[in-house]
Amino acid sequence: MPIYKPIPGYRPMVRQDRSAPLPAVTTSASVTKDVQFLVKSFRRFASLRRLVESIRRHCPAARILIADDSFEQVPDPLPADADAIRRMPGVTWRQLPFDTGLGAGRNLLVEESTAAFLVNCDDDFVFTNETRIENLVQVLQADPEIDLVGGLVRQTNGVAQNWCGRFRFAGERPQRQIHVDPLDSEWRSAGGVWYRGTDLAFNFFAARRDSLRMFPWDRQFKIIGEHLDHFLTIHAGDGRVVYTPSSIVTHLPEQPADYVPFRRRPEFVEMLRRKWGLAAMPNHPAVPEPNVPVRNPRNLLACETSGRPNVILFGVGHSGTSVVTRMLHALGWEAGDADAEYAESVSVRVINDRALRGEFDPDEARRVLAHLPQPWAIKDPRFVHTVDQWLPQFRDYEPTLFWLVRDAEAVAGSYRRRGERVRFGLNVEDAVELAGGTFARWPWGKVRVEYERVREAVGLFDATHR
Repeated sequence: MPIYKPIPGYRPMVRQDRSAPLPAVTTSASVTKDVQFLVKSFRRFASLRRLVESIRRHCPAARILIADDSFEQVPDPLPADADAIRRMPGVTWRQLPFDTGLGAGRNLLVEESTAAFLVNCDDDFVFTNETRIENLVQVLQADPEIDLVGGLVRQTNGVAQNWCGRFRFAGERPQRQIHVDPLDSEWRSAGGVWYRGTDLAFNFFAARRDSLRMFPWDRQFKIIGEHLDHFLTIHAGDGRVVYTPSSIVTHLPEQPADYVPFRRRPEFVEMLRRKWGLAAMPNHPAVPEPNVPVRNPRNLLACETSGRPNVILFGVGHSGTSVVTRMLHALGWEAGDADAEYAESVSVRVINDRALRGEFDPDEARRVLAHLPQPWAIKDPRFVHTVDQWLPQFRDYEPTLFWLVRDAEAVAGSYRRRGERVRFGLNVEDAVELAGGTFARWPWGKVRVEYERVREAVGLFDATHR
């Protein structure tokens, strides 16, 4: 295996000419040679494998560069997860001397990269549909003066956080203080991707390769302090940093027993204080990003890895939606708090009942969806009347609309035979017309199925599940 040898100290660099246009990266799947992913890894091979698999799922043509310094003696064979990662297409693995550290490891990856844009990741991150790399790249392409654009990190509690602020210095060395003030920068748009200036961002960011060569990590920091030091270095060199809430990576931390002692090393805090002449470290916690909904990260990941979309069973009453919903639940879609009688989510039904009275609560709708296990299949005939109000809350889930269509007279006859009246204030014909309009406007996946086809499918389903 190739072993990393320390490279000479970095020479001062000048900004490269950024006037030449670069190929557009329009989707995460279109990430190719113009974007590469950098991961410095240490003793978390299961987490690293999960990250690499998630990058390849969303950016199948991506090149991923990994620097690992886990071994005092490199074992033969390697741990199974490490060996599997090394064999994956598009992965370049560099085995470094034990405890080389984050600073030196990341600098090596930057030097070995060849892409114009580099995406930095921790080894316990996971990409999901929220991790829109194309949005980070779009900001860099829109303004050649930007060096680095950070994203958000969704924590295990489901909150998407930023770590943004403006540095303000007070006092003199060695008792200098760093304050991190709230942002006062204006929002700007790069083709619909909103961003604003900051001095700090998380370890999830995209940057220009020449910027990371101009502002390298300090190789003396192996862990703890390397991150703040890096952004102080960029700030001192007049680098330009922005962040966008339009790309969110999920953080699922794992701390194996042989990892923890190397993570908790306070000597590097003292080293940071001496380097910058600080009386104390700045007190600046990560904070929730406004207007980004809380989502269960493990459910989000489970939905993606299952390959099944979230589904809304849609149709007026007596159209077969209860039967099909139960079928989907039996086939593995999550039922959540569905009741036994109608296969309806009780929480969704409560919100819809209020919506029919003109009291729709979007915050409650977001909370209910965030707590439904994914991939879910939810059904409520009230959706025919209320689903437009749910659209902003559905945006993060992009559910497939499964519309069950039955002849209006047959539906009305079913109501009469059961001695029931049509609910929710419309006759059957108007309700079917309303449902058709919603189906035509639906912005994500949609399926239209005739009731008679469902009856045939139910017969086959019953025959195979006896």
